[in-house]
Amino acid sequence: MENKISKPEQKAALHKTDVRRSALSWWSKLSKSKQSEYENRLFGVSPIWEDGELSEADIIRLFQHFA
Repeated sequence: MENKISKPEQKAALHKTDVRRSALSWWSKLSKSKQSEYENRLFGVSPIWEDGELSEADIIRLFQHFA
């Protein structure tokens, strides 16, 4: 049985990959102070006991909001 992916699903997957790549590239080019500013503006200041690491999904949200 062949597993076929429809054209809209392929386009959605490619778009998702492009957004992820663009977001990670944008994030890596920001200064640490700008990263911190954007993170605090979108998510608030994290408590000291949290690890403070952002997931890729968090970076994508920041990219969609600030880029």
